[in-house]
Amino acid sequence: MGMAPVESRDRVVVLVIALLVILAPALLLALTIGFLILTGDLVLGRVTPLEFLELYIIDLILIAGVGYAVYRLTLWLVANRLPESLDVLEGDATDGDSNDGSEEREPR
Repeated sequence: MGMAPVESRDRVVVLVIALLVILAPALLLALTIGFLILTGDLVLGRVTPLEFLELYIIDLILIAGVGYAVYRLTLWLVANRLPESLDVLEGDATDGDSNDGSEEREPR
């Protein structure tokens, strides 16, 4: 029974991410259309609902593609680069700890 709040929190996080993935292209589409209307390059009355749908789907695919690429890059960095970085940091930390205070430092 103690696991129920954690599972419900995980579900909320997944739901929020899914909503962001679905609504981000719509927001991007609204911003793009607003900009095009302000610059005079688009007359809103001449755009068909099918064109809106096409733009939304294109935005959705682009955002999902970029999100997936960032996800894969993050996994690759964690698998390949993070252990090396941690080893370097650990080596720096042990080098700094080798001074046990028995040696006197020169004033700067």
